[in-house]
Amino acid sequence: MVNFRNALVAWSCLLSLGVAQAQWAGLTPWSPPWLSPPLSDWQRANQLQQLGGARWLAQGVNGHGVIVAVLDTGLNRQVADFANWQRVLPGINAIDGSQNVQDESGHGTQVASLLAAPINGAGVVGVAPMATLLPIKVVAGDLASSAAVTAGLQAAQRAGARVVNMSLAATGPTATQALKELAATDRTLVVVAAGNQGQPEAAWPARYAGTAWAQGTMLVVGAVDVNRQLASFSNQAGSAAAHYLVAPGVNIQGAGTSGTLTLSGTSQATPAVSGAAALLLSKWPYLRASQVGAILLQTADDLGAPGVDPVYGHGLLNIDRALSPVGSFTYRTARGVTFTVPLSSGRVLSSQPRVASPQAFQGLITQVFDAHGRHFTRDEGQALAARTRLRLDTLLGQDGLLGELSLRPLGAGLLGWSYQAQTRPTQSPRGPWGPADPFSPQAKAPLAQFHAWQWRSPTQAGAPTGWQVAVGDGGTATMALGAGSLSGLDGIQHTAWAPQEWQSWLASPLIGLSPKHRLGAIGVPLAPGWQLRGAWLNPQADDSQARGRLQATELHHEGPGHRLNLNFSVLDEHGFLGGYSREPLGLNQQTRTVGVTLAGAWQLDTHWALGLQWTRADSPAPANHGLLLASTRLLADGHAVGLMRRDTWVPGDRLSLTHQAPLRASQGSLTYQVIDQVDPDTGVPHYAEHTVQLKPEARERLTELRYTRPDGPGRQWAVALAWRVHPDHDATASAELALGLSYNIRF
Repeated sequence: MVNFRNALVAWSCLLSLGVAQAQWAGLTPWSPPWLSPPLSDWQRANQLQQLGGARWLAQGVNGHGVIVAVLDTGLNRQVADFANWQRVLPGINAIDGSQNVQDESGHGTQVASLLAAPINGAGVVGVAPMATLLPIKVVAGDLASSAAVTAGLQAAQRAGARVVNMSLAATGPTATQALKELAATDRTLVVVAAGNQGQPEAAWPARYAGTAWAQGTMLVVGAVDVNRQLASFSNQAGSAAAHYLVAPGVNIQGAGTSGTLTLSGTSQATPAVSGAAALLLSKWPYLRASQVGAILLQTADDLGAPGVDPVYGHGLLNIDRALSPVGSFTYRTARGVTFTVPLSSGRVLSSQPRVASPQAFQGLITQVFDAHGRHFTRDEGQALAARTRLRLDTLLGQDGLLGELSLRPLGAGLLGWSYQAQTRPTQSPRGPWGPADPFSPQAKAPLAQFHAWQWRSPTQAGAPTGWQVAVGDGGTATMALGAGSLSGLDGIQHTAWAPQEWQSWLASPLIGLSPKHRLGAIGVPLAPGWQLRGAWLNPQADDSQARGRLQATELHHEGPGHRLNLNFSVLDEHGFLGGYSREPLGLNQQTRTVGVTLAGAWQLDTHWALGLQWTRADSPAPANHGLLLASTRLLADGHAVGLMRRDTWVPGDRLSLTHQAPLRASQGSLTYQVIDQVDPDTGVPHYAEHTVQLKPEARERLTELRYTRPDGPGRQWAVALAWRVHPDHDATASAELALGLSYNIRF
């Protein structure tokens, strides 16, 4: 068998008129006025910046509404960081029962500032700058009695503290009963310094974290330097490794009794973890203390030996990861059914049905839950807003790129063609969804390959409707189906009035919903000029996007100067008319669409030809699945018309004007059950319904002017100018003007 290959040299440019109105994923974060800390604040916010918490402040995650008790040497409220700051509760002196919490040493003031100093331009920025501080003085001089610590813990519990910071250490068991009582409630997370003795075990009361009664409500914090190395003075994780993590604790600058104070120790590392806990609780108040602890441990950056080790425990606190979803997203329904999607699963090329607009799913927003039960907002409508652009391959099309030059009789009634090319559309690789978005144009298109073979029994020239067998891959069905299909051994000449570049729109548009398919087709003669065709299209296996298996039956007629084609297609699709989503949105199920296409081409005179196509598609309502609560039958229609003149300037040239209205939904809706809010205290979701109307407000229209000119044996120029209005049936989208040029050489 002879093999052929078409070489393609191609250039394209794209001009988009107007400004596309892109919708961005996610919700607009709340931006309070204090989100621009002065430079002096940021210069001393070394913990916040090292631990990845800065970007969350810009989203309003700041510890608001969370009471954090600091059991320490007290608080000097006269320092600039806390002067006139209303989020400091009246202090408690657990030593004498008074409200005198004046800090003589500065230790407690510095710890409090690292945890919750506000953004006021006066000093540092705490990890949770909007948390409410409860200063509890338990240290007199350099000592804290067990009785004072016990009284301080009890006071914190009565005040409703969700986090207790204990930057202190003892040589033996301390406040055992009070810690047990707090642990039993699973409401208050106790964060304790590991101690500064440089020992392989944490000091007390941190060592209690590993006991059964603690139930994960206590965390132990060690200190590392700027190089993420455990500080020489820091006690290691030891037996408390399962509840141990580290944070910056060397040369940490904070507020002092006057001005700033720089200290080193596990005492300085501990408020970073307490502040992170406050951030979690401000965003998800319904979390239990043990859940908060588990999140901080699981999302820490592993240091030292792989996994949990006796030196670093779980590793370095990572606030950014702690506030991000962990493990999976679970979609919940009111009927108790859940769908879990691992965050590590492969990408899915989600899109709306092609007969609908990207705007159709706008506002489809729901709350999903990660592996720790925290809710996150998912803009599913944005994920389903796929937009397309005019590119070289879509402008010239497979039919235009292949061109007639690749067709060759192989003898014995056999035709064959093959094409292989690499195109470089001159478009930016960045789209409105970012550089990784699957729908954004790429700077370099992948290698395209098409191969097809067709056998026909010898027939009388001019009436090529005998037996026909065709096979192919790479999406070549339009060469065997439709009013513009290749036919007969004299097909090259015969297509002069039914040009090959008309193939795609003179065939059923449902073929386009089975991309990169493998083709098998057979044609049976019925009578002179009449042929019955059957075809089977199988797509390449791909679980990341919509794919359809199509069965088509055609009645094809050819006579002097005309072709008529009636196509009846059944599309069994894993998707919904080109739409696809992850399982919870219900667009990845098996659906069936029935389509009817009527097409024809007529030779008006020696130079002029006319082509028409009309399609109607009918899809029964998809089954209720996932969040899809109800749906209705979908109907869609489309049409196209083309006018062509040959031998306009030179023999064999063709000038064509086509106007296409792609398939567009005329009716159909999808109703989803979504979670519109979650109770902040209980975490109980509230359900609502959102209905998607699939009928767009506008209809896409594509007008194309194309000129094809031979340039000697085996050579051909093709240039196309296209004007696209309301792309993807989107009334808000900018029109597109595209110019494509190709030069084909057969060798």
